[in-house]
Amino acid sequence: MTEGYTSDGNGYFPYGFALQDMLGTEEYEVTVSGNSGETTGDLLKRLSSVLSFGPFDVVIVLGGTNDVGMELPLNESERHLRGITKLIQHHKATAVLLSIPPCGRSLFMAEGPFLVPRQKDLNARIKQICIDESAVFVDLFTHVADAACRLPDDLSDEDGLHLSRRGYVKLAKAVHDTLVKLQV
Repeated sequence: MTEGYTSDGNGYFPYGFALQDMLGTEEYEVTVSGNSGETTGDLLKRLSSVLSFGPFDVVIVLGGTNDVGMELPLNESERHLRGITKLIQHHKATAVLLSIPPCGRSLFMAEGPFLVPRQKDLNARIKQICIDESAVFVDLFTHVADAACRLPDDLSDEDGLHLSRRGYVKLAKAVHDTLVKLQV
């Protein structure tokens, strides 16, 4: 449920494309349904419509980055993500929630002291939702963050918010490995 912009918002490479390549086309079909700039509240509002195009076996959600950046209350983000998880499960699909990734150097230098604690807080909430609701959690932050809790330059787009093409491939690999490990 992430659109996948690169090149400062001018390029398009959803991690779903890389995930499809990793899973193969014989048995799996990956559908990309992300909307740029969407908050968790926006996603919750349109999710029923997206799920109506199913059935889906697995729905992967990377949501909350915009909530953090827009300074929305994290308790609302948590409530929306919990609702998203329950709605996915109501449609008999496995809910896979990804933690939000760290920001790249340019954004980190400007906003890091403010963003990192909020990112970590929301990620802890996402993990707890997965525990509470028996959903799958992929700790993307840990897979891609450097020692300073930043997105390394080679994985970050110039804007510091979006991932680079390589970053989206690494994200897809983390999701792929989790799905294979859990036999989802």
